[in-house]
Amino acid sequence: MIAIPWILVSIAGLILVLGIFVVWVMRKGKYKQHETDYKTFFWMGLIWVIIFGGYSIFRPDATFSPLFTIGLVFLLIGAVNRDKWKGS
Repeated sequence: MIAIPWILVSIAGLILVLGIFVVWVMRKGKYKQHETDYKTFFWMGLIWVIIFGGYSIFRPDATFSPLFTIGLVFLLIGAVNRDKWKGS
């Protein structure tokens, strides 16, 4: 018989309860939604592309880093919404 790892079940249950609580609080409207700062997306994506792109190129095994892809997505989201950037 396969033993159920109870620690994993309890962690999953805790995450489920926490998720239900977050949804309940958000529906009550206690927290206001903030505007998305696309300029931050752009800069964060640019930094990730530079760091993880260079990391992928100069590693001996030269495998592709999934974090480079995430950085590229952030960069594109920020660049496409450039008209919504907050001025600073």
